[in-house]
Amino acid sequence: MENPYYNKGLLFVSVIVLLITSTYTIQVQAREGVFDLYLLPHYNLSKDFKSTGGSSVDFDSSWGIGFGFGYNFTSHLALNFDIGWSSTNYTATTIDDNNNSSQYSSEMESNTTSFTGIYNFSKRAFTPYISGTLGWTFINTNIPSGPPGLSCWWDPWWGYTCSEFLPTETQTNFNYGVGLGLRFDISKSFFMRAAYDKNWIDFERIPAEDFDVIRIDIGTMFQ
Repeated sequence: MENPYYNKGLLFVSVIVLLITSTYTIQVQAREGVFDLYLLPHYNLSKDFKSTGGSSVDFDSSWGIGFGFGYNFTSHLALNFDIGWSSTNYTATTIDDNNNSSQYSSEMESNTTSFTGIYNFSKRAFTPYISGTLGWTFINTNIPSGPPGLSCWWDPWWGYTCSEFLPTETQTNFNYGVGLGLRFDISKSFFMRAAYDKNWIDFERIPAEDFDVIRIDIGTMFQ
């Protein structure tokens, strides 16, 4: 079934194009040898997927934040290193041995570290680009994996201190993805990017699942 958010994503990118091209004169921008440092707020689109044994997970849409650092080898080729965080509410449906279903809701916290190669189609200040990403995603499902525990320690400020903790199910998974976006170098020091990315996470016990993300990078350039 067609994802209704694809049309919204395409509309979003189209609006960015119209705003930029109607406001600025597009000139050649020398990016070769320039470093990029940027914030990357991103919007994770909702996702429903079926899993093994008839079980399923429905993820709500959510916002995330991150930052990145990159180097432009030429005006066309760049390599970026990104770190991002997000927290997403979800509802899971489980199936028992008697084929009875039950549901629970929780919050998934994720931290993604990735390397991204970028190809800018033009040397100009405004250019479309494609990207490819490889990295790792740490996931905390916030599902208890054992009984509560008690940890105690000597603190230099508070003395002997104890605190309860609850272990939860976590995974560290390989991720990869592709993206299509637009870059605009506002000046010699500042730039923006808007992109629609499709990322796959290779979970431990189920096939890899794809997730759609809209991101906006706001950054500075320096040598």
